[in-house]
Amino acid sequence: MEQLDRVPCIQVNSTNIIACWPHLMKAIEQSHFLAIDLELSGLGDKKKLILKDIEERYKAIGEVAKTRSILSVGLSFFRYNRKLINGSDQTDWRNKDEFCDWNFKVINFELLTLCNEESVLEDESRSFLVSHGFDFDAQTSIGLQYLRADQELNPDVPSIRNLFHQLVNKKVPLVLHNGLLDLIFIYHNFLANLPPKLPTFVADLDKLFPKGIFDTKYVAEHNFKSKGSYLEYLFYQRQRRNLERRVANKPFISISFGSDDSIRDFVVERSMKSIILGDKPEGLKICDDYRQHGWCKKGASCQKSHDIDFILDDEDFYKEPSKTRKRILAKMNLINSPKNDVEMGEVGDSIEIKEHINGQVKSGIHRSGYDAFMTGYCFATFINELSKQKPGKSGKLNFSTSEMLKLNNKIFLTGKKDPLQIRYSQYSKPSSNISKLITETMSPEITKECGIIDPEKVDGSNSVTSEESKSLNSSGISDCDLIVTSETDEISDSLDGTNGTESIDEEQ
Repeated sequence: MEQLDRVPCIQVNSTNIIACWPHLMKAIEQSHFLAIDLELSGLGDKKKLILKDIEERYKAIGEVAKTRSILSVGLSFFRYNRKLINGSDQTDWRNKDEFCDWNFKVINFELLTLCNEESVLEDESRSFLVSHGFDFDAQTSIGLQYLRADQELNPDVPSIRNLFHQLVNKKVPLVLHNGLLDLIFIYHNFLANLPPKLPTFVADLDKLFPKGIFDTKYVAEHNFKSKGSYLEYLFYQRQRRNLERRVANKPFISISFGSDDSIRDFVVERSMKSIILGDKPEGLKICDDYRQHGWCKKGASCQKSHDIDFILDDEDFYKEPSKTRKRILAKMNLINSPKNDVEMGEVGDSIEIKEHINGQVKSGIHRSGYDAFMTGYCFATFINELSKQKPGKSGKLNFSTSEMLKLNNKIFLTGKKDPLQIRYSQYSKPSSNISKLITETMSPEITKECGIIDPEKVDGSNSVTSEESKSLNSSGISDCDLIVTSETDEISDSLDGTNGTESIDEEQ
């Protein structure tokens, strides 16, 4: 089982950015996909973030992005490794007696950021983030300073904006959770001024990230019909389903973490493991609001349990399962029990039990580095279940399969049945700022491959030439979007039309 009882995350700030920069560049170069999460200084008027008219919603979120700032950026880089369950190199995996695991090597970063321009820090945001361990004193003193995207950028200095330019240059596929808010903030803070119209923003994203943008909340709701789709529930539920696939002799994923002694001092570790408790504690009552939406008005004062493992045990164990299901659950419990962890010396039994009796929120939630990892983990399990075949000897993840194309460039929209489709079309083209950025950061061969329009030829029209439209295939996705060749969270569920909540985290 993947070692999620000790998940490392490299903490990056102004004091160590130079030391961490080569590791960030290597991760970008080698990753097959990148999961991103942000912590923000506020969300503004939440009612405006769920406006029925999507164009108006985009404008409202854009105003928030212009007046609030990004406090930290979580980056979780995933690279697929060819590996059998016994550690040997894969050949013809379907002819093996043992099913292969899909092993992913992961490296996590959390970048502390400080906007050097005037921005609003909402009291609610401050209180919420402090309650989850965010250090505002550190952010003020050692945060990576940045100017928003309309300011001049020095390309030779390691910075958060240069980091995102490298992501654009290397065409890394992005994975987010309920990602519209994060995409708008990333665009305005690190790339360029937001365009006034939503179609231009969509066209820009398609050109900035031609390998695709994936939204795990959309996948959970539309492809897996998950009982819950807020990030905490989804991550721990996907851990259990992955373990269930393992004991049922189906392909499953495993995680390994890279390490480098040169930056070891910057690493923190947290337990992110779902513990199968099995027996229902006497008198246990689970908070229905938290079970369904990941939040509760009463917060820590609620007398009912908010523990996600109790919630998942209630679904798996406390309701009468079939005999076959009971056998599978017994195997899962044997592999994943806290006692096994104690024998391995990984996690103290008293620590785990105390957490599950008294804790309201599990360790690692609402920290951008760990929430990014949670998002990437969920996506890796989705790939594992949806792909018809395992990647070949080249180790490349093929996102051009029909199963993966159904997930590509579809962003979850709160309160809407259909997603926002990130697709360059004949009715809109990239803005001049983004065309210029791509031309400057990419080689001529890459810009030609992706059908980038020369910014000198951009006028105010909303059409493309016949030559430019040739880069689009019949599905409306440019040819360079299809094959991966190298290796956020949601607005609070109160925005889903449910009752209000004090939570301001946009990454549920």
